Amino acid sequence: MDTVTQGGIGPQTSALERFPSELRGLRQWCPTPGTATDKAPRTIDGRHASATDPSTWTDFDTACRVASEKGWRVGFVFTADDPFTCIDLDVVDEESQREKGKPVNPDDWTTPEDAARFESIIAGLQSYTERSRSGKGFHIIVKGNIGRGRRRDGVEVYSQERFLICTGNVHCDLPVDDRQVVLDRMVSQMPDRAATEHELVGDPEPNLPLAERASLDEGELGRLFR
Repeated sequence: MDTVTQGGIGPQTSALERFPSELRGLRQWCPTPGTATDKAPRTIDGRHASATDPSTWTDFDTACRVASEKGWRVGFVFTADDPFTCIDLDVVDEESQREKGKPVNPDDWTTPEDAARFESIIAGLQSYTERSRSGKGFHIIVKGNIGRGRRRDGVEVYSQERFLICTGNVHCDLPVDDRQVVLDRMVSQMPDRAATEHELVGDPEPNLPLAERASLDEGELGRLFR
């Protein structure tokens, strides 16, 4: 497998070999520019991929090869058909806000209490954990399914229709274990996004060509459609 250095945004694919083999063996991978402002999955020919369209995904080795050629990263698509869930712990500080082009707002920064809570979650789940792309946050991979994703206070839990940029920067080198009971307890304390969603009216069939063109926009419209 090709390997590139960690300079810039290119992945070090040898590090990704430390990512759990159970997930590496699935054809649910995509290359991605993997920057702070463009984390969207891509097909192997560089078009925008979809977290709900398996035809736009590829296998782990192919995703790593394409990423190495382009100086990109790779990520995994979680689906309702696989047994995996990610607990994504997001650390926010001045550097991360500037990197993402957001206003610097100390009120949104991760506090020492938040950091301690994150470590408690990691210790409680006792499953494979890696550092995020920034090196500050964490991804915990467990077995379990929660359906629709949940988010609260810097903690996001999802098991389907989501794309995760993987690093192989291991924080806890543990097997991916079944944590359904713990997941159920966690999500019971987190708001269901469906409760705040509204029914949409009109043609239920997506205009995919229009959405594809909108996703190429360089501004906020492109971010929204990606």
